[in-house]
Amino acid sequence: MNKLLITFLFSLSCVASSNLSEGECIARPSSKKYIDFDSSSNYPKKYRFTCDFDCKANDEVSEVTALHEVTVSSMNAEAKSVVCFGVKVKRVSWGYDFDKVEKFFSYEPGLYEISSWSKDNEISLDHRNSKHLMDKLIKDLGIIVSSYRVASLSEAPSAYEFKVAVDIIDSLLLDLPYNTLKLDELISKLGSADLREHSGENLVLRVLSSSAKWRL
Repeated sequence: MNKLLITFLFSLSCVASSNLSEGECIARPSSKKYIDFDSSSNYPKKYRFTCDFDCKANDEVSEVTALHEVTVSSMNAEAKSVVCFGVKVKRVSWGYDFDKVEKFFSYEPGLYEISSWSKDNEISLDHRNSKHLMDKLIKDLGIIVSSYRVASLSEAPSAYEFKVAVDIIDSLLLDLPYNTLKLDELISKLGSADLREHSGENLVLRVLSSSAKWRL
């Protein structure tokens, strides 16, 4: 990375950090440091690297260094995913190049150090800046429950478990976004549940493990 680009990225991150709202973070793209760099030509590859982030709480901006652990299965995934969270790349004639840096709600990436900083600063999971994440979860559940409902009407032995899943999701959708008690009770089971088992609850937990990752 040449000096001109580093200077540009630093200036960009400084401007962006001044526009942060409570509970938001933004990466410093030039801060990425590799811990483990997989130089092999075979996929999948695993990378470990750290990035510095500016995060805002109580009207103050703090620097948080967070560890990323990424597994990629293709060259395209490598270009898009082996970056600091919030950094976007774009396709150009020679491959991929830097595009922009986006701010994000602090719990969104599931990065341990940023989540810990958020808890230490009493950032609520239900802060107004998490609204887009809750909206996406509700949308995802609405799409999934439609397919589960169809599966529950079949004569297959698994139909009953899909019916159980439908009932659970319908109950969640009645409560969300204002009441998250049932949602968080389910999420609390993810640490101990064996998701390989076919059950109605596990069908829901698999969805929550990705769509509600920010609440883990």
